[in-house]
Amino acid sequence: MALVLDPHLSKAPSLPLSRKTASIFVALVFFCILALGLIDYAAQRKTDAFSVQAISARHKSDPSFATSALPPAEEAELKQALSQSYSYLACGAQTHVFVSQDGAYVIKFFKQRLYHPCLIDHLRKGRVLKKAEKLRRDFMSYKAAFETLPEETGVLYLHLLPTDHLKTNLQIYDKNHRDYTLFLDDFEFIIQRRAERAQDRLYALLSAGKKEEAKTACRSLFALIAARAKKGFCDRDPDIGNNCGFLGDKAIKLDVGRLVKDPKMVNSIREEIAQIALPFRAWIAWAFPSFLAEFDEELAKACEI
Repeated sequence: MALVLDPHLSKAPSLPLSRKTASIFVALVFFCILALGLIDYAAQRKTDAFSVQAISARHKSDPSFATSALPPAEEAELKQALSQSYSYLACGAQTHVFVSQDGAYVIKFFKQRLYHPCLIDHLRKGRVLKKAEKLRRDFMSYKAAFETLPEETGVLYLHLLPTDHLKTNLQIYDKNHRDYTLFLDDFEFIIQRRAERAQDRLYALLSAGKKEEAKTACRSLFALIAARAKKGFCDRDPDIGNNCGFLGDKAIKLDVGRLVKDPKMVNSIREEIAQIALPFRAWIAWAFPSFLAEFDEELAKACEI
């Protein structure tokens, strides 16, 4: 016998949402997306967007990034530098920076998102190529700092390709004191001797009334610019106060990711010193106007080269 369903008991077709209900639904979806975005932003702020994945290379290895071997004395220093743990220090434009336990070294791991195209990049014309060009430009700058300008940059070691000779597990602590163990042969990084920021050094000296020491520091900064120019390199991020520092009494370049080979620099040393010194001079004029005459005197002497 066939079963006949009562039409009154059958499922009624669903009614379309009213405009008010639809508006509430859209608002809830928007609120959820906004909340998730804020949570992600807060998490990124809390960690400076650092993670092991963030510093893990995903691009193809380029043999041109290979670097020369260290001499025995610097091999021994590198061994010492890697024999200790590192703690989070700062987040730069291109790197996450960690300082050694003894405070003598910094290790900088590259932000790989700057070089690895994401899905959206593949949808934007020329974006993938731009990231590849940036990778090559930045890494060649780091290579120049290591191989050609080590005295001017304090770079001890540079690692831009996967290797099997370091055989070192480095313990690092992030901004929230969580620890990680990195097998360094698998990562790209640069190690520099830690220096005191130039602006901090001049501020301390001039606050203590040590004008002669401050003049010596200025001479060292101008000599650094001249030495880099004499070797035929242009600096596209030449902020003296923040991007230069002091190893003892010797000025060095801290941020070495914007160096570009430019043979014309050799014939433009005076102009280079004068131009780069101007923003720092403005800071001197604002913070320590009583030192401005001495600063100008040292600058004039440096431009007599």
